[in-house]
Amino acid sequence: MAAAESGHVAAISWDGLGTLLAPDHLTSTPFQLPAEADGLTISASGSLISVVARGWIELLSTATFRTIHRSEDAFEGCCFGSSGVLWSALTWDDDWFVLEIRDPETWQVVARTQVKDPFGDSHYMILPHPDGEHVAIWVAAGQNGQSLFWARRDGSNIIVDRFPGLDRMPPPSFRGSEFLVICDDNELRNYEFPLGPIRGKMQWPFDDMDNQIGDLVSFVDSRRALVSSMGEQLYLVDLHKMAIVDEVCIRGHETTPGYFTPLPTGGFLSVHNGANCASILTWQT
Repeated sequence: MAAAESGHVAAISWDGLGTLLAPDHLTSTPFQLPAEADGLTISASGSLISVVARGWIELLSTATFRTIHRSEDAFEGCCFGSSGVLWSALTWDDDWFVLEIRDPETWQVVARTQVKDPFGDSHYMILPHPDGEHVAIWVAAGQNGQSLFWARRDGSNIIVDRFPGLDRMPPPSFRGSEFLVICDDNELRNYEFPLGPIRGKMQWPFDDMDNQIGDLVSFVDSRRALVSSMGEQLYLVDLHKMAIVDEVCIRGHETTPGYFTPLPTGGFLSVHNGANCASILTWQT
């Protein structure tokens, strides 16, 4: 699922069935892509979608859902930058991965670099940072660990820095000059961007093995965050106290969403799986 600054939201299932929500979040347009889509991003204006699946990357117009450009290689992830360029990550070999920046109009690679894989044979996810200059690269190798890199363009080059001291965490959440990350399956940490120091941390307060910390975290505002649990709960955290202060329930959808993300226009979008379908909701906290 991906949200644009314009308010458009695109979602796609594993079998390639997609939906585009208009900025009113009521008008939807279905579309179909090849199965096994593994990465999805939407441009700031909502006019372009890029999809990664089975090694290829494809750029489509949301007006026609026809392919504009396509390249086939070992692509793993993609995201649009604030200037409209398209970032992508692809596997070079078991020891290296490549970051590329493309001009979506010409499809030419305008910047490129090769990065050492800290684990070998990892999976890569690219996340945009709200400062408009950086992207985050989440490198995951299953039980071998995970790592976090920052990348930014410098002309035809890409500068990459690895964040120190993190080797077991899901993707982070950003807000201005700070970011949140769940570490070691039991701790929420708030760091100053880009290289620290740590601003606060919270040990998961529940001993129930069925209600351990989940892998979804997001800022609500400068003092609050949402954190999911494995026990289908959604908690509100006070970032000044670094403590859980409330539990959040969405009426009619009381279980934790399978996925949620903040919207650039405000509020959150979440997906809730039912017996026969998935519901996409927008809501405020």
